[in-house]
Amino acid sequence: MNLVITLTAAGADTGPFNIYSNVDGYANAFETNISKASLLAGFASSNVPVGTTEVRVKSVNDLCNNYGIGGTTPLSYRFLPDTTGERVVVDFVESGNTAYVYSRHTGYQDGTTIWPGNKLIKIKADRTADRSFDTGTGLNNEAFFGWNLKEQPDGKLIVTGQHTSYNGTATKRIMRLNTDGSIDNTFNIGTGFNNYTTDMIQNLAGEYYVLGIFTMYDGLTSPGLVKILNDGSKDPTFLVGTGFNNVSIWGLINDDQSFYVTGYFNAYNGTTVPTGIAKLLPDGTLDPSFVGGTGFNVGDLLTIAIGRNTAEQSFYCAGYFTTYKGIAEPHIIKLTETGDKDVTFDAGTGFDDNVWTMWVVFGDKILCVGDFTTYDGTASVGCVLL
Repeated sequence: MNLVITLTAAGADTGPFNIYSNVDGYANAFETNISKASLLAGFASSNVPVGTTEVRVKSVNDLCNNYGIGGTTPLSYRFLPDTTGERVVVDFVESGNTAYVYSRHTGYQDGTTIWPGNKLIKIKADRTADRSFDTGTGLNNEAFFGWNLKEQPDGKLIVTGQHTSYNGTATKRIMRLNTDGSIDNTFNIGTGFNNYTTDMIQNLAGEYYVLGIFTMYDGLTSPGLVKILNDGSKDPTFLVGTGFNNVSIWGLINDDQSFYVTGYFNAYNGTTVPTGIAKLLPDGTLDPSFVGGTGFNVGDLLTIAIGRNTAEQSFYCAGYFTTYKGIAEPHIIKLTETGDKDVTFDAGTGFDDNVWTMWVVFGDKILCVGDFTTYDGTASVGCVLL
């Protein structure tokens, strides 16, 4: 089952910490609001000890496995699993005193009431479902990490991913919902994407750069990257040419509206780029000031999460890599705008295993989740704050 919690501080200790709920789960989706210094988190679990009433933040020296598992009492507020038994939260948006949750659930229980619905729900601050947002039968297809939500200033919601229908209506992996949960038919996606999307970043004009495994949008070639205007149409002035030669995964936009893209690729529009990362200008051309050399090494799976402190232009990359420009960088590095290593960030020996994803939280801290058991020689099982 999934819990949704709010953390108002990072905990009493200043060192690394584990988030735990004395259950057999892990944190897997986060949304931050810097002004409130709050953090929302989703925990997946199938076994909740009798009497569990809270989820806490503890020091790394107080590890999750110090707390025994026992009992199967379900929580009163929880997501119901899909047909595979999964309830993974892939994204959510904090919206005032409510939150939209995008998850692999088939329903939501608030108190004694079970509300049906696939993949998407709106929850109030008291954890009850907001039924003014009616998703009907919801989304088809599974939800997965990287597929996301964006709330517009008018309260409408953009939803990307693998879905091809919503409440019985074709969506083609992107849609815009009205505040009541109905599809906004003024968002003209045409034939949409020919394959699934992985990430979506928004510029100051309210337009969207969408990344993924797709090669076409609305019948037009655009491999791994497309710019969508706020009416849903493809921006004809944003020319990617032959685009990325492999899947794009994550994106990060800069103040000057240039942006970084990470993924499996090593070429963009016929030009060689550092493996796994490229910097693009607002018109879709490569930024020649970014010199990443050979980039990241590629293992069985190259996933590079990307984010930054709001007060800086340098940014963090964390993932499955172990080298950058041929130099050992175990699963995390901080880079400058020009592609150099930012030596003000010292990861020491780094992580002993892969990082799945990463968020910058509380304004200036880095939360990493993955397969690792240590960071710089200190035990940190699967979740650490830097």
